[in-house]
Amino acid sequence: MKKRILVVTLGSLGLSGVGFAQIPDLLNTLDAGSRSMGAGGAFGVTSADTFSILANPAGLGYISTRTTNLAFRNMPRSQTQLFGDIANPTFTTTGKGGKNNLSEFGYAVPMAKGGTFGFSYQVGGYIDDFRSGQNVTIGGFNNATYQEQIRAKTDFYTLAIGHSNSAGDKSTGWGLAIANLNLYDKQLGFLPGNPQTTLIDSTNQSSTWGVGLVFGFQSVPSSQPNTTIGGSIRTPIKLSSNSFSSPLYDVLPGQATFGIATRKDNFRGKNDFIVYGAQGSYYFGGKGSGFFDRKGQFVFGVGAEYNLVRDEFTVPIRVGFSNNGSGGSAFGDRNSFTYGIGYKPNGQPWGIDLNYGSPSGGGRDFAVLFSYRFDK
Repeated sequence: MKKRILVVTLGSLGLSGVGFAQIPDLLNTLDAGSRSMGAGGAFGVTSADTFSILANPAGLGYISTRTTNLAFRNMPRSQTQLFGDIANPTFTTTGKGGKNNLSEFGYAVPMAKGGTFGFSYQVGGYIDDFRSGQNVTIGGFNNATYQEQIRAKTDFYTLAIGHSNSAGDKSTGWGLAIANLNLYDKQLGFLPGNPQTTLIDSTNQSSTWGVGLVFGFQSVPSSQPNTTIGGSIRTPIKLSSNSFSSPLYDVLPGQATFGIATRKDNFRGKNDFIVYGAQGSYYFGGKGSGFFDRKGQFVFGVGAEYNLVRDEFTVPIRVGFSNNGSGGSAFGDRNSFTYGIGYKPNGQPWGIDLNYGSPSGGGRDFAVLFSYRFDK
C-alpha cells in the first residue's frame, strides 16, 4: 500500500533540480555515425555523401551516382547521483553506453538538368540521463528517495540540392530541414517504509516540430588542388507550441560550421594516401529554460584518415579528437578520442565503416555505416 502526501511545490522543485546536473552535452551535437565520426568529426562539411544533406548540402554537388547510406549507432546515456536537497543538490555524473538504433538514412540522386538531390533522416541531438538519490531532502521531507528519467531526441528530415560548377572546384547547396523534438520526463520521490509515502509521481512527454533552412559551400583553392574548404549555416528552428515542451525548449539553436581538409597522395611512395582535417561549429540562437538551458556552444574536431590502397580493396583507418563544449549551465563538456576503420572492395558498389569514441566522462560511442552506389 502506498500513502500519498500532497506537496504543492515538489513538481517545480524536481524540474529545477535538472539545472544542477552536468549532463554530457549532446542535445544538439550528436554525430549520427558518419565517416567523419572516427576522425573527431573533422570532415563533416568537406565530405560528399548523404550526411552532407544536413551537414553541408554543397557536398551533394560532387555526388555523381545514385548513393545511399544507412547508419546505426549507440544512443549515449548518463547516470547522475544526487545528494542533499533536490532543489539545489550536489551530484556526480557518469557517461554510459546506450542501445544501438538507426541514426541515419540518406539517398542522393543526380538530376538530369544538373545538380544532385538528396533526402535524409538523421538523429541530430540526444540525451538520456537517469538521476537518483537516497536520503535526500524533498520539500522539507528528509531521508527521501528520488528518481528521475529525462530524455530528449531531435530527428531531422532534410531535403537538399547541391550543384558544382563545370570546373569542379566550387559547389553550393541549400536544404529544408524539418526537426522533430521528443521530450520525456518521469519523476518519482517517496519516503521508504511500510506503507511507502509518495511525494512526487509525475510523467510528462511531448513531441514538437519546426522548420529551418541550411545553406553551404565547398571550394578547392586553385593553388591547393588537394585541399577542400567547406562551410555551412543552419538557421535556428522555432518549435511548435504545446503546454509541456514550449516552456522548456522553444527554439533549436542554429549551427554555423567551417572546415578544411587536405589530401596527400602517394603516401610513403605507394598508392596509399592520407587526409587531414579540422572543423569547428558554433551553435547560436537557441531558446530554452533551466530545464534545457541553451547558450552559445562551440564544438571542435581534428582528425586524419589513412587509406591503405591495394588492387582488391581500400582500407581507411581513422583517428581524431573532438571537443564538445557545454551549451548551458545544465550541461557539461564532452571530449572524446575517436578512431575507426572501413573496408571498400575496389570495383564494387558497397562499403562498410566502423567508428568508435572514448568519451572522457565515461561510456562509449560506436557506429556502423553501410554505403552503396547504384550506378557504376
